[in-house]
Amino acid sequence: MLRRACSFLAALALTALVFAWASPAFAQDTGSRVSLWPLVDMVMPYVVDFGLTAMFGVAFWLAAAFKKKLGIDAEASLRVIEATHRDALHSAIASAVAALVAKVPPDKLSFDVGSADLAEVARYVRDSVPEALAHFKPGDGLLSNLAKSKLSEHPLKLLAGE
Repeated sequence: MLRRACSFLAALALTALVFAWASPAFAQDTGSRVSLWPLVDMVMPYVVDFGLTAMFGVAFWLAAAFKKKLGIDAEASLRVIEATHRDALHSAIASAVAALVAKVPPDKLSFDVGSADLAEVARYVRDSVPEALAHFKPGDGLLSNLAKSKLSEHPLKLLAGE
């Protein structure tokens, strides 16, 4: 933008210099009248570029002001949706782990985190938050890792084989 403005000013100065130097020649050729159309033709592309730049600048400024006034922020709403899904997923996993730990008899201090217990946690999560699973599309390995993580955070710490 600055480069274009500098070139515009340089062209304007050069045009004025050429016009001042050549004006006696124009006056001799056409009598006492001087045509300004060559000057207009030379300056017009720069005027059009400047006008379009100013017009688009005003348009972008109006769009930003309109967006600010209405409070439109698509990225923030996407972050809120993702955070809501993430919190729902973690809450469902924590609830499933708590239900799994509650089912463990007091005399049994460990259980199998391999197949049946983690499958039950995964089933509970799939039934509880299908929207969050559809949003993130986690694999079974990620769900089992999250379940193991929540099991290790549980106050009873009933992880077997750890």
